[in-house]
Amino acid sequence: MRNKREDEMVWERKAREAIEQAMEDIEFDEIRGVAVLSTQKEFGEYNALYHKLIQIGEDAWTDYVPFEGGEAVFEPSVDGYAENVIIDHNVEEFFETLTAPDEGGEIFASAHYLSLAGSKILRVDLETINGELIRYLARHPEKMYELQPRKFEELIAELLRDMGYQVELTPCTRDGGFDIRAVQKSAVGTALALVECKRFGPNQKAGVQVVRGLYGVVEAEKATTGVIATTSFFTKDAKAFHAQQKHRISLVDFDKLAGFLKCYRKLQTAG
Repeated sequence: MRNKREDEMVWERKAREAIEQAMEDIEFDEIRGVAVLSTQKEFGEYNALYHKLIQIGEDAWTDYVPFEGGEAVFEPSVDGYAENVIIDHNVEEFFETLTAPDEGGEIFASAHYLSLAGSKILRVDLETINGELIRYLARHPEKMYELQPRKFEELIAELLRDMGYQVELTPCTRDGGFDIRAVQKSAVGTALALVECKRFGPNQKAGVQVVRGLYGVVEAEKATTGVIATTSFFTKDAKAFHAQQKHRISLVDFDKLAGFLKCYRKLQTAG
């Protein structure tokens, strides 16, 4: 478990402890492919469990936070606590392992094919991030949610490469706080960007812990900047922290990624 913050208020601590306790009570049934809470509530997908943990934390927060005029003085902010326990217990990996397609079968939306532009049929193979795939994503950016996390990292690497960066993907087994090392050389010098990729669902926002974590890695590695790219969006706290470090950290959300896909230079010459 992650260390308790010394400056936690009682309602923050109670919310964190409630989420941590709920996670400790969960049993992961690999045979049936579900996560089971002590209340016998079953969750067959990542997002459902994630939002349940948030609900548990918010309930505990409300029980202890001070009220004034019938309203909580501080609105619940527990997304980060839920993210922490999910990361610590490899929850996303559990569900991804259960739902991963067979080798050679990583495709969008159906078992084999996608219909594009009327009667045209195209098999989109996610094993290779190429111009054909990016052309499709530019038209249907919501399909980024269906990429496996490693393929999403490769997509971001290709977009950076198209922008003129020299990119290096970190090994899958590396847990150094970033996924891509991107170098850009110019007449005024060389810039190093460390990129963290978060392939989240549309309702799972990237929290302030993600931004703080990358900022710490950028400082430790003495990099020029850090970039967090996500298929979702960022929480209010994450944006607030970014505003304080806007020259050191860049936030790239779903909308910005959709714009990058449309600007991919190879699309302009694809014919």
